[in-house]
Amino acid sequence: GVGMFKEWKKLAGKPLRIIDILISIVVIGLTVFLIIYWKHIPEQVPQHWNFAGEIDDYADAGSYIMLVIMMYFFYAWHQLTKLSPTFGWKENIFGKEPAAKVSEEVAKEAFNTLMLMLWICDLILQIVLAYIVVCGVFVANLGKWFLSVTFILLTADFVLFGIKLVRIKNRVR
Repeated sequence: GVGMFKEWKKLAGKPLRIIDILISIVVIGLTVFLIIYWKHIPEQVPQHWNFAGEIDDYADAGSYIMLVIMMYFFYAWHQLTKLSPTFGWKENIFGKEPAAKVSEEVAKEAFNTLMLMLWICDLILQIVLAYIVVCGVFVANLGKWFLSVTFILLTADFVLFGIKLVRIKNRVR
């Protein structure tokens, strides 16, 4: 049980812990919102928005259950990534031989960088799903900016943390 996450707690820095809490707040917050607001949701809710963020198709309100299931799937994945320190993560980042030479400080920095990249992506996806559900519940457009901002944020996350991870790996070689 809890002992399985002991290694993660040793490695996780403050930013990871904050992102972990934020992800939980988004998932639980949307769940509470839906439970409280469910009786007010219209029978037909947006099912699809076009590239301009405007509603162009509708479905039954129950279809949003699938979005909530998707959120909890991502949330479960998020929680399972806390077990990654028990699965030879150092070798996966640095390679088998260099991993043996990596100091604990550099290993911790690499772990936190990789996890921040993944968890910020997860946080963005959770916020996007929550935003879609809330807009749908209120039968509102997503906004012209929605798609481009989402792609920019996800791309920036992978590029910035990817570069940082490569720099950490290059220091080891």
